[in-house]
Amino acid sequence: MNTHTPLQNWRQLPSIWDIADEIAWLVDGLIPQGGFTIWSADSGTGKSWLAYAIAGAVSQGIPLIGKKTTQRRVLYVDGENPAAIVKRNLSDLAIPRTGQVQVWGGWVRDA
Repeated sequence: MNTHTPLQNWRQLPSIWDIADEIAWLVDGLIPQGGFTIWSADSGTGKSWLAYAIAGAVSQGIPLIGKKTTQRRVLYVDGENPAAIVKRNLSDLAIPRTGQVQVWGGWVRDA
């Protein structure tokens, strides 16, 4: 039975000051669990490389640039790179072939 009453207007929102402020980190001090993180920079500056490095570290629960990570399965959605570049990046970053990292990209077609 759902006893949750939907908000009728913005005045019913709880005050941010009354909400618990503990942060659970996916990458300590860098990426919060349950958050949404966007990297923005010019083309060719290493955003994909950094994102794959983060995915590899989180999927294995190993430190990233000296920061503790919380191990989780990772779904990486790559809308830019062809499969050959993705495989090269995974290999160059020594990200092992495991079930902990799944990569989806434009090369995946509906069956």
